[in-house]
Amino acid sequence: MTFRPESYKILGHGWLAQLVRAPASHAGGRWFEPIITHQMRVVFSREDAARFFVGQLCSTHMYLTVLTGSYKLNIMKNKDNDSRYETITHPLAPFYRSDSEILILGSFPSVKTREMGFFYGHPQNRFWPVLAALFGEELPLSIEERTAFLERNRVACWDVIYQCDIIGSSDSSIRNVTPTDLAAIIAHAPIRGIFCNGGTSAKLFKKYQEPLLGRSAVRLLSSSPANAAYSLEQIVEDWKVILTSDTV
Repeated sequence: MTFRPESYKILGHGWLAQLVRAPASHAGGRWFEPIITHQMRVVFSREDAARFFVGQLCSTHMYLTVLTGSYKLNIMKNKDNDSRYETITHPLAPFYRSDSEILILGSFPSVKTREMGFFYGHPQNRFWPVLAALFGEELPLSIEERTAFLERNRVACWDVIYQCDIIGSSDSSIRNVTPTDLAAIIAHAPIRGIFCNGGTSAKLFKKYQEPLLGRSAVRLLSSSPANAAYSLEQIVEDWKVILTSDTV
């Protein structure tokens, strides 16, 4: 059977899109419009559909992972010359106090966080709702409320990347990493547990910080809005480990 692009459409956009059958009248020649980000996973049922998609839509600055059953096709074009990359140094100081016991590490602050000037500033990031649920408190909204919240509950925050090249807020675009130095936090606070918020943080911690600190970290489900596969309730359940686990 010949693959006809007008018989498919994209559902959703951002980090995950699924190409599914749809009447041609619904596609209207606009079936590829949601492809607006630099990285996306697109799921196909057939290899010829995947190849057609890549041939039509993979621009010189787009990185795609295309899956069709057991078939996997990786396409990367001119990523090194992508003008959207910026070299950014972490704008925030680590947050900790002399009595902090829990250290939560992200990867690198998002655009919204950098604009806000405090950790997890994106309004759809579930970091603050998760912690509020775990500690049985009201959701802190302002920087002052969030600072007081972390102090009361002896939580320290920072990230594993000090500087990197990045496109927007995309963890998957990160390259040329300079890691953060966590030694001062460990030396000045009785950190009983180190926890990584998501896979990128966990991977980079294991590569850079774990050998220097001689301590491991627990990987948590990402609180990022990009991690839409998990509900708030599922993330809260997963994060309960921060209340009891030691990684000393």
